[in-house]
Amino acid sequence: MTSWGRAISVDLSGGDPQVLFRHNVSFASNGGIAAPSDIDLDDPDDIYVPFYAYSIDDMLRLDLYKVNVRTGDDTKFEYGDIGTREWFMDGRGHIVGRTDREANSLEEHLKLFDKDEWRDVMTADVSGGHGYRRHRPLGRRECSHSRHIS
Repeated sequence: MTSWGRAISVDLSGGDPQVLFRHNVSFASNGGIAAPSDIDLDDPDDIYVPFYAYSIDDMLRLDLYKVNVRTGDDTKFEYGDIGTREWFMDGRGHIVGRTDREANSLEEHLKLFDKDEWRDVMTADVSGGHGYRRHRPLGRRECSHSRHIS
């Protein structure tokens, strides 16, 4: 049996519900609840959510979307690679890193976004659930470099 969940935003009084990603063509490919990756403390209307979307080569990738919680509308913020598993942001709408893992690999790569490029800074053995993801080494911190697509 498959369980399906959806993310819904409501205003502070519990009203005006909005289904997030309801107009996205990849909506049906995401059976789980889309959990926010980050917020922008300067923008109370938008959150950042990782969401599987089909790419040009017809492969599902974990892209990062900016989602308006008042309307439910989404905009692709950054493209993930085929192996992207998680996104890290700084709390101000800037991407600082992501983790990638190639198919059939037990190594996960921590990549930081620095000077307009992705830099592989750490590789961890993730077999048996052992790896750096458990410890969340990045945390929220200011980053002078940001990335998003227009």
